[in-house]
Amino acid sequence: MQTDGSYEIKRRGTVFNLDAAGCGNTPGTALQLWDDNNQNCQRWTISLESDNHFEIKRKGTALNIDASGCGYTAGTPVHLWTDNNLDCQRWFISPI
Repeated sequence: MQTDGSYEIKRRGTVFNLDAAGCGNTPGTALQLWDDNNQNCQRWTISLESDNHFEIKRKGTALNIDASGCGYTAGTPVHLWTDNNLDCQRWFISPI
């Protein structure tokens, strides 16, 4: 956790962070793995929702991590999207 309460999300076993491509802050911005750049496009706020799932927002925006088209199959792209209160923006986080 960062001192401001935001998080970096790193790919285990690598130095890569979850990153909003091009440091984008508009709906539809793709997510990717990228070298740590110490910018808000790699910082995330995580909040526990009443249904015990998490909402993950790009720091400094109202955009959530979203499964494109509310898809639920392997290969569904993941991007940033405006909060829509649907399951495609709710995530279960578990320890490994």
